[in-house]
Amino acid sequence: MHTKDGWALDDCVNTFEVLKQEKDDVKHGPSEGIYIHGLFLDGARWDKHRGALTDSEPKVLYAPLPVLHISATADKKKGKEILYEAPVYRAPKRTGLNFISYVDLKSEDAPSKWVLRGGFNSLKLAIAGTIVMSPELAEALDSLFNAQVPASWANVMPVSLPQQPTIGIWYGNMTNRCDQLINWIKVGRPITFWLTGFFNPSGFLTASRQEVCRGHSKDGWALDDCADTFEVLKQEKDDVKHGPSEGIYIHGLSLDGARWDKGKGCLTDSEPKVRFSGLPVLHISATAERRKGGKEILYECPIYTCPPRAAHGTQLKNYISNADLRSEDPANKWILRAVCLLTTTD
Repeated sequence: MHTKDGWALDDCVNTFEVLKQEKDDVKHGPSEGIYIHGLFLDGARWDKHRGALTDSEPKVLYAPLPVLHISATADKKKGKEILYEAPVYRAPKRTGLNFISYVDLKSEDAPSKWVLRGGFNSLKLAIAGTIVMSPELAEALDSLFNAQVPASWANVMPVSLPQQPTIGIWYGNMTNRCDQLINWIKVGRPITFWLTGFFNPSGFLTASRQEVCRGHSKDGWALDDCADTFEVLKQEKDDVKHGPSEGIYIHGLSLDGARWDKGKGCLTDSEPKVRFSGLPVLHISATAERRKGGKEILYECPIYTCPPRAAHGTQLKNYISNADLRSEDPANKWILRAVCLLTTTD
């Protein structure tokens, strides 16, 4: 139908819209696409008034979905709506052979809520004896008993740390990560970024440096010729009201083996019997001028995702980058103490 507009099958994506009508209320077909009826939601229900997913009624596992309008578009731009990519199965048993496709459903909550909700509901029914305890559900139950992350849940937020986190740490990081991304979509660019909330934090820092370089493209700045600059502010996250003119603000980092003296604006010795100390907001920007060899003493502090600094053989997969921190003592002092920055202390 859109061949004159140059639409190609490989360039098109499906669009989904849940109508307010049931099957018998629909009198005419759509101008484009198809209407689908007879689908059921497992672990949630559809709120016709808000036009979004909502919690199931008590003791109700399956809820019918109103008529679904499926069409296609060549415009792949995504709006600010939160969409949950709901898998469609032929039967309650969620196996690869029963899988059909995905349907994007509007949600006012984080998509991870619905991914975990389906697993929780099935697990509760299996424990009660309502449905059969499958090997996947048994594995999830054993993992929860041992405070570990079930393998099926790791698809929601992969465990990127060298050591296996407990279910509490994993869930806390997942909710904080979802909150940061959802607020970014709804409200706009965050004032300060939580570095732990990125799957690839080193890539995010590179993208920030690239953004600064593009702002100075008229000055001939090239990405390979630029170096990061670091400034530790005196403010904490809640005290910062505006973002920087260039670069980004980072919060949530902790010093391992030292602490930051806000008064002097430099590294200093840790408090007795205190290993970790929070770092105030860190301003990261970029410059084309390599400022090395000055009178200021800078310690090139490595940033890691967690306290274990070596894992997976010789590859430091939990290493992110380096940050130059001001010091009044020789840099060798902090090197011998193995001082570093961590995105999480758990």
